[in-house]
Amino acid sequence: MIKNINFIYKNKGGLCNAKQSILDHPTEQILIQVFSGIIEKVVIEALLKELKETFPHTPIIGTTTAGEILNSTLLEKTIVISISTFQCTTVRTILESNNDNLSVTGNNIGEKFKDTPPAALILFGCGLKNKRTIDATALLSAIYTNLPNVIVAGAQAGDNGEGKNTFVFTENGVTDTGVVAAGLSGENLDVNNTYNLSWIPIGKKMTITKVDGPRVYSIDDQSPYELYSHYLGKEVADGLPLSAADFPLIIKRNNITMAIHAIGVNDDGSFEYIHSFNPGEQVQFGFCHAGLLAIGARETYNDLKSKQVQASFIYSCVSRKWILGSDINIEISPIAKLAPTSGFFAYGEYFTFQKQKSCLFLSQTMTVLTLAERSEFENRVIHENLPLPITDEESKQFKTLKVLHRLVE
Repeated sequence: MIKNINFIYKNKGGLCNAKQSILDHPTEQILIQVFSGIIEKVVIEALLKELKETFPHTPIIGTTTAGEILNSTLLEKTIVISISTFQCTTVRTILESNNDNLSVTGNNIGEKFKDTPPAALILFGCGLKNKRTIDATALLSAIYTNLPNVIVAGAQAGDNGEGKNTFVFTENGVTDTGVVAAGLSGENLDVNNTYNLSWIPIGKKMTITKVDGPRVYSIDDQSPYELYSHYLGKEVADGLPLSAADFPLIIKRNNITMAIHAIGVNDDGSFEYIHSFNPGEQVQFGFCHAGLLAIGARETYNDLKSKQVQASFIYSCVSRKWILGSDINIEISPIAKLAPTSGFFAYGEYFTFQKQKSCLFLSQTMTVLTLAERSEFENRVIHENLPLPITDEESKQFKTLKVLHRLVE
């Protein structure tokens, strides 16, 4: 059985207290995850020193954040530590300090785990390069090619929305230009992943008419700036690119619905997006609301409650927190009812779609990784159905929004 200890780091004394709970546990059967809202390399290095002194030879994987998650509580500018102990699962971490060529980095990671593929691979990548969000598609594609049967979870490091620098780290060091991974291997390890998008397409379908990778020059033969001004108003257009997160473009690829938002505006009216597009692809504007979060939260909870869950990790996009504010707790708190939960808000999420046989880079999405170790001697925990976590008034508003959605289609 997996046991999880989640807490806010304040000093070495807290680490020593946690150590007392896992005395004599084999170090290769422990995983320490660190979610740091303190974006300072010197602080991270000092913390790593304390962790290695307190938990020698123990696998560690960590990232800077744009917000931390501790059970059902949302935090900012703290350091959350999650210590997982396993009975029959081993953990191994690696650090790749170069992201100049993400395909090569992904191949390197895949090769290092290829001989003994893990059941799950937790991956944290630096989120920024030249102050722009990194598109991790090539990284994940290369990893999937090498490890097609491994569930990959995780996300990209954040820096509290400052857009300057991010860090990821293991027990072997810190990097602001790389990727870290923790492989979890064990025949009795149950790994499940799920995600919640909650954005609905609204309005007419539009066609990408001129594009060069992530730079879109025209949609329906208009510049993105003209298009956003026409459909969303000058206030939204003048607030770009930050306001673009409120109305991402919704696209469906391989039966997977994705939300893609602009991250940069150019003088010629073209936009830089977090993902690349292809000419001829169709998109719609997207919209989200607390009611949609509630529906998605209930679906996620009901999906996971049928499984054995002993530890939960949430890797969610910071855009959801910025746009939805305190409403974001609607989708976090149900997960925490299932098992001890921790995680962070990120600059893009990593997710394996097993049915579609792909590992994708997502944005504006909440992803959840759950773990459990099977044992015939343990009683299975049965969870009740989750009521819709919104008020009657909010439910009425949501029904109205659904009607409006059908009308504009």
